Amino acid sequence: QEKAMPAARPTTGGATPAISLCAGRRCWKNGAGLIISGAQAMAPPGLSVHTTGCCTECPPAAVIACDGPNTLGPKPLLLKARNEAEATRSAASLVARYAGAGQPRAVLPPSLLPVLLMCALGLNDFPARDSGLHAMWDFAEWSFEGALNPVGGDLDTCRIATQLMRSVSSDGRVRRWQWELRKQRGPPETASWFVESVGSSDRHGNFEVD
Repeated sequence: QEKAMPAARPTTGGATPAISLCAGRRCWKNGAGLIISGAQAMAPPGLSVHTTGCCTECPPAAVIACDGPNTLGPKPLLLKARNEAEATRSAASLVARYAGAGQPRAVLPPSLLPVLLMCALGLNDFPARDSGLHAMWDFAEWSFEGALNPVGGDLDTCRIATQLMRSVSSDGRVRRWQWELRKQRGPPETASWFVESVGSSDRHGNFEVD
């Protein structure tokens, strides 16, 4: 389980923000190599990923990471890497905590994009407020079609609302999406709005009617 970690601290002198991972024998046995390669592949240009030698405090079943370019700091984060999928999630969580998901970039492989975006959403306010939400919009070419549509009333009284959106793929294909939002009737989170479903149009932009 991850230890709590503060938001990334800016390095002195305007240097590039950096994170370090222990590459000591025990951490390496615990999957440090997988986390390091994943973090380096996902890190945006403004974040530098470094490795260090044994910190003498290597945990028995985790990998140590912290902020800073050369040495392990006073409040390390313990990352799990029992398999490749867990190592990828740990790497994505580490990058998102310090730099969010960053901007679209050619060096980011598609296999790592979903987990990085989901970790950025999970850590929405790292490194700044709503960074995760901004990243989702940065990585998607979509726009709203019209205003939010309250069903059976206005937004103050209705319990269902829909919103049409349009997305454009990298090869220019257009698809429309209908988001259905519902207000929670009971606990937990009474009266909170949730995304109930997302419906996709066909390739012509039409929705099927059941």
